[in-house]
Amino acid sequence: MEDNAGLSLAVVACARDAGAWRLHCAPMQLKRLCQPRNPLFWTLLVLNALSALLGWITHTYTLPGWLALVMVVFAVGNAVLGMRIAWQLVNS
Repeated sequence: MEDNAGLSLAVVACARDAGAWRLHCAPMQLKRLCQPRNPLFWTLLVLNALSALLGWITHTYTLPGWLALVMVVFAVGNAVLGMRIAWQLVNS
């Protein structure tokens, strides 16, 4: 119990000190995702379109169990790969 209380006090102390908040808790710059000259940016867009397509297929059609499992594996892999690429773009 005391560990959680200490953690919440540290967060409150960090929030009170605006200077420390900016230094240690700086928000990510999402504008770094848009890099049209980087091939990873276009790969990310294709993966997002593929996600929409997979979602549409699984909600529109009744799929057999094995095909639904294949679609779920592709969708999860697609999401993980998309998050990894987005993280690389933000941190590059």
